[in-house]
Amino acid sequence: MRVCRRVPLLVLCVVVSALPAAAQDTPSSPPAQPGTERSIALNLLHVSFATLEAVDVYTTVRGVRGGAVETNPLMRAAATHPVGMAALKAGVAVSSVVLTRRMARDHRVGAILLAAGLNSAYAAIAVHNLNVNRR
Repeated sequence: MRVCRRVPLLVLCVVVSALPAAAQDTPSSPPAQPGTERSIALNLLHVSFATLEAVDVYTTVRGVRGGAVETNPLMRAAATHPVGMAALKAGVAVSSVVLTRRMARDHRVGAILLAAGLNSAYAAIAVHNLNVNRR
């Protein structure tokens, strides 16, 4: 039960620390070209996605060490090797960020919705893993 309370706090700390500081903005900066401005929502979704990937790796490795079985057949072999799993999940996180960044150039709202959907899926996976580890 204590782990469930720490994960949202960790996610909140990561998201808050990713917010830009207002003192960093300079009034003399040139105006951004149309379509090149960064989306704060997309940035926050990317940070939370990377955090959820890390939580997934941690809870999966902990569960496998505790006797649980990885149900995803594509990840089953990597679940017994923490470093390999972390590298694989880092690749998934980076590719997802690159995909949504490229998509955002032409379809900003679609990219935000895709990133939100990925976050929702990984949040459900993390909660499931936490429940399995609690048993």
